[in-house]
Amino acid sequence: MSDPALGRSVDGLSVVVASFRSVDLVDACVEALDRAVAEISPRPARVFLARRGDAGDVRHLERGRSWLTVVACPGATTIPELRGAGMGAAGGGWIAVTEDHCLVEPDWLSVLEGRTGEDVDVLGGGVGNARAGLVNWGAYFSEYGFFSSFRPEQPGPLLVTGANVLYAPEVSATVGEWAREGLWEDVIHGRLHSSGAHLSFEPAARVRQNARYSFVAFCGDRFEHGRDYARVRLREQEVGRLSRALTTPLLPVVLLARVRRSARGESPTMFRASTPFIFAFLAAWAAGEAAGYLLGPEKESRDR
Repeated sequence: MSDPALGRSVDGLSVVVASFRSVDLVDACVEALDRAVAEISPRPARVFLARRGDAGDVRHLERGRSWLTVVACPGATTIPELRGAGMGAAGGGWIAVTEDHCLVEPDWLSVLEGRTGEDVDVLGGGVGNARAGLVNWGAYFSEYGFFSSFRPEQPGPLLVTGANVLYAPEVSATVGEWAREGLWEDVIHGRLHSSGAHLSFEPAARVRQNARYSFVAFCGDRFEHGRDYARVRLREQEVGRLSRALTTPLLPVVLLARVRRSARGESPTMFRASTPFIFAFLAAWAAGEAAGYLLGPEKESRDR
């Protein structure tokens, strides 16, 4: 079907799954996609699972699923490059992107499809949590709490996670190209925003993060993530390195307040109980961001 006013085809959504985690997580992700694909049947949907390393461990998932294609990628492929490889295989059009640790809700594709008739170039979706335990809740809130259900007013580009996003045909080829260069979604969405693209948010297009985390490992992940964010930011924008580094001690408090506002609909009880972990993870991010500013601009994108 199509929207006569906009001339946009909304037949055959493609889905790209960036995959490098355990087979158990991938199995659960694809099973959830099974239900989402069935929800929009008989309209076609294609899913491209861009798998890092030996893709033979997930080839069994293609059996009985004509809509699923595994795209094998080298072992050193970064997460953005996985997205880019999958988007290249999809060949353009409307492309939804998620990751292998996410469980999409059964109506995920139908909700996204319902927004394709609108004048939107990038549509972000909401993220919930599927794992019990305070560390897992803390990791969820610190990484995805900004994208849970509430759309805060903010300057600059709307925050949209690469774990749950839909790109319109007008931008999907460009996004795929930038992703293949190793660019993360914050840089990509910032560039699109600057070029006049329309970014929007649909809280009903939900996925749930399904990964298990350890406290020490996730602190390390947040540190590296924050460091790389700062170094890429210096490359993309003219910002004062020292002044930015000096303000990073304030980040855990500022970000915690923002997460609380954005994620206020996601289990207030678990937010309160996991607050020490949320704060620790945000502090690890802030320390990494300070290190990134002091190290200076990064010439090449890193995996995170």
